[in-house]
Amino acid sequence: MPALFSLAHILRALLVLLVTSATALPAQRVTTASRAALTRSLDSIVTSEMTLRRWPSVAVMMVRGRDTILAKAYGKADLELNAPASINGVYWIGSVTKQFVTATLLKLAERGVLSVDDTVGKWVPNLPPSWRSLTMRDLAWHTSGVASYTGQPRAALALVKPFTTSDSALAMVRDVAPDFPRGTQMLYNNTGYVLLGQVIERATGKALGVAIRDEVFTPLGLTHMSYCDLRTVVPHRASGYARAGSGSAAKVERAVLWWPEMAHGAGALCGTVGDLVMW
Repeated sequence: MPALFSLAHILRALLVLLVTSATALPAQRVTTASRAALTRSLDSIVTSEMTLRRWPSVAVMMVRGRDTILAKAYGKADLELNAPASINGVYWIGSVTKQFVTATLLKLAERGVLSVDDTVGKWVPNLPPSWRSLTMRDLAWHTSGVASYTGQPRAALALVKPFTTSDSALAMVRDVAPDFPRGTQMLYNNTGYVLLGQVIERATGKALGVAIRDEVFTPLGLTHMSYCDLRTVVPHRASGYARAGSGSAAKVERAVLWWPEMAHGAGALCGTVGDLVMW
């Protein structure tokens, strides 16, 4: 998400990059020598970036087929408690959530519960007229033109307000003019995925986190993935941090976390690196 990045979100982006890079490894079995070389290289990359950018922790897993080449956590999951990072650490995965929302939508379409060519107005009531004819494809492909709520001036305060709902996120842009006519451009958009999350809720009669769990997490055995809940005690959950300032004067401080319902389908899931590798 472009606004209010915590280090946790940035770390997740690095994690996904590292996991993805594993698919480029040669097909032959990794030898002891090459494994050691990979480990040294990755250690060097991660530790240097952590030092440069003041990252508190990173969890990395590199897998080729059934061969786990590296599974390692770096740094501290909680700086105040001096708690070491764990490979089983639970992180807020931010916008990687969108993959799971899209997968859930496609699972429902596969069973005929809905269609990717349905309009959002078919499922979600009381929308602005200009939104009602947008299809699931428009929203999923970021071609709807609807303004992204995370880019609004008051987003910094609204996103962290507790006990709000996904409707509060949509309310920020209901009266904002579209960025462009539908289908004429592509622009990364969080509003569209909140709308897709609401479609899933209405199509299934379940809360978004429950629907994703039933359609994706449980069938695939992703046992540590969940809809983030700031009130629940979650074993091995890593704290979120942000960097304030720049250069030598930069310091690390606790991140002000979004209220999950304000992230909703755009970024409200939590999980571990192991489950992301399995995914």
